[in-house]
Amino acid sequence: MTAIFITATGTDVGKTFVAASLIRNLRQIGKDVIAIKPVVSGFDPAQAGKSDPGILLDALGLPVTMDSIDLISPWRYRAPLSPDLAASMEGQRIDVDQVIAFCQSAIADNPGVVLIEGIGGIMVISQLPVILGISKPSGESPLTQLFDILQRIPTSHWPPIILGCTVIATSMVCSRYTKMVPAPLVGVLVAYGAVKLFSFHEAEVGSLPLTMPPLADFTWDARDAYTVLSAAFGLAVVSSINLLLTSRVVEHFRGRHQFLKRSDADRELGAFGIANICAGLFGAPLSVGIPARSVAAIRCGATTRLSNLLHAAFLCMFLWFGAGIVARVPLAALAGVTAWMGFNLLDWSTWHRLPRMRLIDSASFLVTMLGVLAVSNAIYAVIAGCALYGAHYLYLRFFPSPHLPTEVPAQITD
Repeated sequence: MTAIFITATGTDVGKTFVAASLIRNLRQIGKDVIAIKPVVSGFDPAQAGKSDPGILLDALGLPVTMDSIDLISPWRYRAPLSPDLAASMEGQRIDVDQVIAFCQSAIADNPGVVLIEGIGGIMVISQLPVILGISKPSGESPLTQLFDILQRIPTSHWPPIILGCTVIATSMVCSRYTKMVPAPLVGVLVAYGAVKLFSFHEAEVGSLPLTMPPLADFTWDARDAYTVLSAAFGLAVVSSINLLLTSRVVEHFRGRHQFLKRSDADRELGAFGIANICAGLFGAPLSVGIPARSVAAIRCGATTRLSNLLHAAFLCMFLWFGAGIVARVPLAALAGVTAWMGFNLLDWSTWHRLPRMRLIDSASFLVTMLGVLAVSNAIYAVIAGCALYGAHYLYLRFFPSPHLPTEVPAQITD
């Protein structure tokens, strides 16, 4: 019996995609496999087939019915919020012990592989409904979700809009006049004051316990060398590429337009390797590069890697000394922070340079950008952009231009 827990730091980043892919591959090699997603928020019964439980059931080769969904996802809520808040809006409460017992029972009753999919976090488009006070949008791609959100604007509610806009406006004013004050934090504090002043009753963050998890308990046998190691090596390769790309993005936004040195890459990968070994001892999610978070830190004035340590220290201080206040922060205010940071992460200089780029560079940029908006899986968009470079290389390889030099001048190589 093998149990695998799948989680991530964001909504719609691929947890269900990974789980469904694992299910299909395990079934192809003759393994017995089941999958469960105990808690689901943002569930629409009218679109059960497109929901996360529906996708898992389809990968398992089972019919998508409400009875079959009940078996793998007994806790389902309509609001696209964190599970505890979504449950409270329906007058319910999630019993963590019951969720754990459900997972343990599934593991004990099935001798094969058990996949358990967890929940995600905050993404910009998925949080727009929180700011507007509307239901979760339909559609799989960011663009279709955005169109659906725009159509529902007339049904939005003013309190969450006021809170989200308060954070955005305060952050813009604060960052305009000083770089020494964390603008998003000031925006959240102002929004918190607005909640008290106008007696808004909006969804809140909820309690965030600051506790150390116990060491993970696991077993290992010879079969795991075949079922786990191959996937682990593949994940390590993908994570390494992700980390190096993140480092490259960070250096670009710091104004250092140069290639990453091999020694820098070794240090980067080594540090994350040590961190992931420590995380694995506690059964915690593994660390990967997050370009948006790193660039956000730079936009807020970070200049060295010490800022990451200070970031972690301040988070611990907030949770330790201000847990009561953090628990009362409205989710619409956090969504406003995400929207404001997303706007600041846009590299407008790329658009200014677009007319002066090579045709292949500008075409790949536009194809990738439009693909990310139009498809549900950004990997396809990146592949499309890279395919243009591949086609361009093959064209130059077999149809070389007579105006281009075939050799690099000696003074350049020296």
